[in-house]
Amino acid sequence: MFQEKLAQTKKNIFCKHSTFFLVIVFCLFGVVIGILFEKNYLSNSSKIKNGWPIAKMRDYAAKLQMNGLCEQAMTAFEEYLGKSNADSPLRANVYYSLGEMFIKAKQYENALAYFYKAEIANPNIEVKSEIGLYIVNCLENMGKNFDAQYQLQSRALLKGETQTEKSSGEVVAKIGSRKIYLSDLNAEIEKFPEWMQKDYKDNQVKKLEFLNQYIFQLLLYDKGIKLGMDKEPVIREQVKDFQTQIIVQKVMQKEIMQKIKLDHDDIKNYYTAHQDEYQRQAKLKFKYILVDTKEQADVIIDQLEKGTDFAELAKLKSNDQSTADSGGIVSEWVEQTGDIPGIGKDNILVDALFNLPEDSKAQIVESERGFAVVQIMEKKQAVTKPFEQVKSEVERKYQQQKIQALTMELMSKLLQTKDVVIYEHKFEK
Repeated sequence: MFQEKLAQTKKNIFCKHSTFFLVIVFCLFGVVIGILFEKNYLSNSSKIKNGWPIAKMRDYAAKLQMNGLCEQAMTAFEEYLGKSNADSPLRANVYYSLGEMFIKAKQYENALAYFYKAEIANPNIEVKSEIGLYIVNCLENMGKNFDAQYQLQSRALLKGETQTEKSSGEVVAKIGSRKIYLSDLNAEIEKFPEWMQKDYKDNQVKKLEFLNQYIFQLLLYDKGIKLGMDKEPVIREQVKDFQTQIIVQKVMQKEIMQKIKLDHDDIKNYYTAHQDEYQRQAKLKFKYILVDTKEQADVIIDQLEKGTDFAELAKLKSNDQSTADSGGIVSEWVEQTGDIPGIGKDNILVDALFNLPEDSKAQIVESERGFAVVQIMEKKQAVTKPFEQVKSEVERKYQQQKIQALTMELMSKLLQTKDVVIYEHKFEK
């Protein structure tokens, strides 16, 4: 009986141990399966992410940047660069984008590194000038002002940064490492009109003043470049307009000016046909006493005939205070335009004056402001100016006439080409 119970007890213990063992085995199996599943899942997840086409990774990063998620975009771009075998120009563009984002984040050291990478990866990158400005900006924000100035100068952003072959001789100023030579200054002065050039070249004080103005202008240009003003649409448009004007002038020089020959006989014939344009107008000087009525004027004539001084009567009787104190004298020449210097327009009086002989006695004439007792002091008749006296003026007008004729001829020729279509009906009323 005892033996049977012992056997039964052993059997129960074995069963319990077997069950426990099986539980342990199943648990271990589950753990192994879980580990394998997790490893397989992570591996598959990695493959999904890493399995993206490289272009999609770049597009994803660009989309993050476009939506203002700069931090995520920077991470995505850097991951793209780590996995991509993109060519140098494409990598350069990514470096540039990273530089822009780092500079917005005020991480100037990182930005500077990426801008340098962009330049090295593609020396001919389209945004080369923008990269130069960013590099200067980074250096300035890093407190490296000397390096920033050096970069600015070495990239030829300052106007006239490179010395021309004409630059030589004595150095008269410096801007950073750039030297301004006396020959540079003289070259700028030679751009002045001839009448100004001599004044500046012979006057050292004026030349020094101009040097200061010249340097000031260069520094302003430098500041404008650093501020990116050369990239502003308005500035670009103005530069384009200026360039257009220069090119048009060059074409006009070639197509028109070189075809104009100033023949002496043609110029003389032009003068003969336009002599009325080269006449010296008749002119006179006079004195007068202005009154309101004819009766007042008659009284003044009687007094003059009795020997009373004209100047004294003008001071006492004339309504024109601008000439009364000077004895009624109009000191400047009067032409037949109707204008009297210092007095104004008076066609009636001027017409009457030119019908009077020189050195005639005082006479009464009508005026737009009443009646006037007048006397001619000096008179010059109209005369045609001789050809030699007006030759340069005649040449200029003749040349202008030829230019206008050739310009109209060229315009008509160009507008009639097959490439030009003008919808004239759209301008009809």
